[in-house]
Amino acid sequence: MAPIDAYLEKAAWTPIKRHNLITYDYSPDNPNLREYWEKREKAQAKKTAEGRLPKGKNKIALRQKYTCPYCGQPLGDYNQVHLHHIIPRSEGGEDKYNNLVYVHEDCHKTIHALGASNPQIQETLFRAIKALPKQKPPKSQKVQKRSSKE
Repeated sequence: MAPIDAYLEKAAWTPIKRHNLITYDYSPDNPNLREYWEKREKAQAKKTAEGRLPKGKNKIALRQKYTCPYCGQPLGDYNQVHLHHIIPRSEGGEDKYNNLVYVHEDCHKTIHALGASNPQIQETLFRAIKALPKQKPPKSQKVQKRSSKE
């Protein structure tokens, strides 16, 4: 038998996670507070998604507002999503930001069953990522002109 590597975890190894407290009168069952709970749920979903995805991949998910462009449902558990090429690589598609979307595994299987190069499917995926309002570019800092020494 192989030796067992057993140890007790130290409390210092556990990262501290802060939680938003809820007051006693803010019950999820209260119909008057439906908007509050929807807003809170969206904020929590965004935090969870940002924590699970690397920075570059989070940019793709954020562009999609954390929803699947094929079915319109929230992406949810990021173990069940696939990074899909809108234009397949076999047809000249590249690994570029504008050609990548996150879709559910089931949606991904459906897309390929119907034909990933189907123009209607590609148009649906492109429309989902291009329909979002463009963010304002960051304000550029004023550049001081330097006098050239001649």
